[in-house]
Amino acid sequence: MEEEELKKWSSVFIEELKEAYEESGQRSSGQLAESFESVIKKTSTGYLVDILANKYIGVLEQGRRAGGVPSAEVFINWIKTKPSFSTLSNKEIKSFAFAIRTKIRNEGIKVPNQYNKGNIYNKVIETAFDNVDNTLNSITEEHTKNMSNYINNIKWL
Repeated sequence: MEEEELKKWSSVFIEELKEAYEESGQRSSGQLAESFESVIKKTSTGYLVDILANKYIGVLEQGRRAGGVPSAEVFINWIKTKPSFSTLSNKEIKSFAFAIRTKIRNEGIKVPNQYNKGNIYNKVIETAFDNVDNTLNSITEEHTKNMSNYINNIKWL
């Protein structure tokens, strides 16, 4: 019962994350939205729910410090997904990718900024924790009912 409820909860949570991502205007290739998944593991003390996503979700939410950057190919692919850059030649795309990489390496990415308000997922996460409380309460109520029914069906000797 618990695992089924947690699967339902995590599915709703992932859909809400995807909606927040779409509403933020940060969607490019859609790979981030496609990367969301939940993994539910039974442990000795209950269940562990991991929500997984591509690593750059943190950059969208909080930015990044200056330093190492992904390969040029990552930025070339990103540029190709943007309709506003569809008229660029391959040479221009490579040049633009190099400029983006250099700026990120030297300055990092500050969030919020003019293109990204940040805090894309905070509200979703806060709501999700409220929903977990509700889910746990319903599971507890169900267990209490089951235990009560079990106790009522015991035949005393």
